[in-house]
Parts: sequence; C-alpha cells; structure tokens
Amino acid sequence: MSISCPFRFYLALTVVVLTLRSNCVAAFCFPSRLSVRTSKSYIRSRQNSVVMSISPHIKGICFDMDGTLTNSDDLHFETYRDTLLKFAPEYNDGRPLERAFYDQKLSGSANEIIVPMLLPHWPQERMEQLWLAKEALYRERSANISPLPGVIRLLDWCTENKIGYVLVTNAPRVECLHTLHSLKLKDRFHDSKIIIGQEMAKPKPFPDAYKEGLRRLDLAAKECIAFEDSFSGLASAVAAGIPTVAVLTSRSEAEMIDRGAFMSVKDFDEPSLWALLEAKN
Repeated sequence: MSISCPFRFYLALTVVVLTLRSNCVAAFCFPSRLSVRTSKSYIRSRQNSVVMSISPHIKGICFDMDGTLTNSDDLHFETYRDTLLKFAPEYNDGRPLERAFYDQKLSGSANEIIVPMLLPHWPQERMEQLWLAKEALYRERSANISPLPGVIRLLDWCTENKIGYVLVTNAPRVECLHTLHSLKLKDRFHDSKIIIGQEMAKPKPFPDAYKEGLRRLDLAAKECIAFEDSFSGLASAVAAGIPTVAVLTSRSEAEMIDRGAFMSVKDFDEPSLWALLEAKN
C-alpha cells in the first residue's frame, strides 16, 4: 500500500519535531560536566561547603611560589621556549614551544617531568644539562620580578595572628632562593619553611610536598588553606586534602574550580579572600 505525499511530509515533520524535543530535553536535563561544575550557583555552593569543612580557625597557609607569590608564568614559558630553540633544535622540528601546550601540560611541573616529556629519547645527562641551562637563563631574566598585590599584607597578617606558613614549590632550591631574594621575601621564608618538590619522593602533582608542608606546620589539612595557580600544583594540594584557593595568574576560574579549587582570587588583596580569613581567624 503506497503512502500519499502529504502523509509522508507530515510523518517526516513529526519525526523532526520529536527529535528536536528529545535533544532539547537531554540538553536541559543532562548538561555537560563543565557547565554544571563551573556555573555561578555551583561555585557558590562548593565554596560554602568547603568553607564549612575548614577548621573554625585557619592555623596554617601553604603558598606555591611561581604564579602565586609572583606572576612569573610568562617568564618561565619564554625561558623554556628560548632554551629549547638554542639547545634542542630538533624539538618540534625546530618550531618554538607553543604557549597553549605549555599552559596545559607543563606549567607548574618539575623539570624532571617537563624535559622527559619534551625530549623522551634524550639521555638523562643531556636532559639535566638542558634544565640547568633553562634555570640559569631564568635567573638572568628574573632579577626585577615583584610580588603579587597583597602578598606582603597577607604575610604580615600571618605573623600578627600567629598563623604558620610554608612555601611549597616545584622550583629547584637554587632557583627558589633566587626568586625569594628577587621578591625581597627571603627573610620571610627560612629553610624550615621551604619545601622543594624535587627533594620529595615525588614532586607535584603528587601530594608528597604538601603533606610535608602539613608535617612541618604540625597541622591537619582542614586547619590550613593552600594557594595555587597551576593544574599540577592544584592537583598536589587537593590530593593532600588541603582546601585550595586558585590564584588566577594563568588559568581561568572555570578550569581551576573544575579541578578542585573551592574559590579563586586574582591577587591577595581580594575582599572575598579577606572575608574568609577574618571569618576563620
């Protein structure tokens, strides 16, 4: 039995309408993970939940260094890019290191992770020579870096309120001390307050360095907060169980909240940060 043309038309139209309705319902009921986790209502809900889980009084703070105490990500990227062009011309067929790749895969990681990822076939000795050259060039270029706004204010607040603090970084010790000297913060972070990821069993993104920070502070994770700017550092702090504030020097709020930060700040003068500190003091 043949179907008339008008009937075929209405049948096809009905199928299209039902399909569109189905897709709209699915999109409404099952939005993407990122859109749900980074909506304003989700961020507020997560922030309130984590703040409630923090001890009534914050007793310790764990600071990352690069990208957190100072906005040094651009300088680190440029230094890695130029070092590779000079000492590893075979990398990427001679093309410069791409910023998007650096931000997503390398930023915040230790040299021992970065260089093997870029040049997996190089012998260990040559890898070490490359990252030493990179660090030497970075020290040449970083003499005039400055702290993020509010860093000194927060460190003074910690001292006045007897809040312990440590520095947890993947930077090599020589570079760490150089950076602290350039920032005029060396007197604020004595050796006992510095945890170097390279000197742990595993650097960031593993939790070892932050767990060592908690040990030195003699505090539980819920008694502290951490400040991090990179995916690697955030993963490390969150894995150690420390409520973590994202410092948005190189990442978006959406990316950092989606990876476990409970709130974000552009610098250490943000009113929302001080509201938290005063509420938990």
